[in-house]
Amino acid sequence: MITKVLRNFFLGILATVLIGSLSYYIRLKMIEKSAEHFITKSQEYSKQVLEQQRSNLQAKQRQAEHDYKKAQEEHAFNEAFYAWYTEPDGCDNWKSDSHMVECVNHKINAKNTFKSIYQNN
Repeated sequence: MITKVLRNFFLGILATVLIGSLSYYIRLKMIEKSAEHFITKSQEYSKQVLEQQRSNLQAKQRQAEHDYKKAQEEHAFNEAFYAWYTEPDGCDNWKSDSHMVECVNHKINAKNTFKSIYQNN
């Protein structure tokens, strides 16, 4: 009878240890799965951030190329205009405010005329 009690006692202890070990193992597996999920999500987020940065950089590069081309075209237009334009006599030294306005308006009108000629060529 004592043997049976001892046996049941040790079986109870063994069952408790096994259940505790199994519970510990399950918790470890859950932590491992959580860590794997966290790592996967972190990698996905890093990938998205890098892709967004690359996209932004490409957009900035395209904008810079566009701006550079526009500046070159504007420079070429201005060089061509000043080679074509003849300033009226006396507009190199304004005599009054109204004379300045007259000279500036002449230049604006000439530039608009030249622009239409330039764009058609």
